[in-house]
Amino acid sequence: MIINLITKEIYIGSSNSIYYRIARHKSMLKTKSHPNNRLQEGWNINGEISFTIQILERCDRNSLLEREQYYMDILKPTYNISLDAINNTPSENSKLQISNTLKEKYKSGEIDCYRQEHLWRIVEQYNIQGNLVSTYKNPVEAATIMNCHRNSILNACKDYSWFVLGFQWKYQDSNKTIYNFSNKIVLIKKLKVN
Repeated sequence: MIINLITKEIYIGSSNSIYYRIARHKSMLKTKSHPNNRLQEGWNINGEISFTIQILERCDRNSLLEREQYYMDILKPTYNISLDAINNTPSENSKLQISNTLKEKYKSGEIDCYRQEHLWRIVEQYNIQGNLVSTYKNPVEAATIMNCHRNSILNACKDYSWFVLGFQWKYQDSNKTIYNFSNKIVLIKKLKVN
C-alpha cells in the first residue's frame, strides 16, 4: 500500500515479488514516468517525503488478487485506476485518459514512443567465445526459456552487465559489440588458483 501522508490518499497493489514491485513504483515516481497519473501528480506535488509504503499482508500466490480485492473493498483507495483487482481491465474512460497522456508526453518530447519498444525487439544470445547460440523474438521470450527474470535479459541487452546465465546478450538491431572472453576467463581462473 502506498500512502500519501498529507492527503491520506492510498494505492493498493499486489505482487509475487513485492520488493521488486516497491522498487519499481519508487523508480517510476522519482523519474516522473509512473503510468498512474493521479499517483504521479500527488508525488510531484507533495514530494517523496510525504509518501510511505506499507505491506498490508503476506499471502500465497494463489490468493494475491483475492486479498488485494479485500483491501480495496475495505479501504477504497483513491489512487487506484480500477477498484477491481480480479478483472483489472481499465474502463474505456481510463484507456482514453492513458492514451491522451501518452500523446501529450510524446508531443512534448518527454517520451519517444507509445509503447515499451525494448520489449518487442529481437534478442540474440552469444556464448563466452562470442558465437551466436540462439535468437528470441523478445526479452520476455528469452527470459521465459532461460528461466530468469526479464530484467536480467533487458539489462544485459542495454549493456548494464556482461553476462547473464553465462551468456552475452544483445538486441539484434543494436551495435553492441560481442567479445570472445574465453582467453580472459581462463587467465582469471589461473590467477585464482595460484
